[in-house]
Amino acid sequence: MLSNIRDDYERFNIPAYWIEMKSITGQNEGFSLNFGDSFGDLEKMGAGMAAAVAAHPELAGLQDRLLAENTSSVTNFIAERVDALGSRAATINFAKMRMLQVTVFHIRPGHEAEFAEAAKTIASAYEKVAGSPAWVIYAVHSGAPVPCHLMLTTLSSLKDEDDAAARHVPAMEVAGAATQQRLQEIARSAYDSIETNIYNVNPLLSHMPRDFTAEDPGYWMPKTTPVAAAKGKQ
Repeated sequence: MLSNIRDDYERFNIPAYWIEMKSITGQNEGFSLNFGDSFGDLEKMGAGMAAAVAAHPELAGLQDRLLAENTSSVTNFIAERVDALGSRAATINFAKMRMLQVTVFHIRPGHEAEFAEAAKTIASAYEKVAGSPAWVIYAVHSGAPVPCHLMLTTLSSLKDEDDAAARHVPAMEVAGAATQQRLQEIARSAYDSIETNIYNVNPLLSHMPRDFTAEDPGYWMPKTTPVAAAKGKQ
């Protein structure tokens, strides 16, 4: 059903875009990302989606069936990118990712400044170690208990996790004992919970604009062999 919905968005040139993912850790769930340069962009995308769905009742029916027959719950949230809290966030290219690591930080109210301090400190330490991963932080505005932040780390494979783990000790050594103690104090006082999960990207269920898919067209828009041609080769 997701594949049919995605194909309709492609066929009807509906300007609403998402990257579809499936969890490989944690709960068995789907995870989708929509991108916009502003809240106004998200509003415009929503309006375009509503108009297109209204013009194509078969698509509306598919989406209704998907929710009714296959989905136990849906959570939508809006978050704003905060590059000042990430690590080399400007180097991240979502078009090149194959997996996504998502860490959710639920911060105790009134401790937002401590979270920002910890995030900047950890980023600074890792940036001093060659080969460390890049990540970006999003501050959740609505849809989840706030204050809440998301840390997104793009992965090319699970091997990237090995590389990141290998750089943890060197990064903490760079930070120094006093800084490590301060980070532990913040963790005890500021964090209500932290959860990390990894998701597989599914390009065949994703719908992104052409300038995005052009970064890696073989992955995002793979050519499939027609069924009739495939049978003819047997």
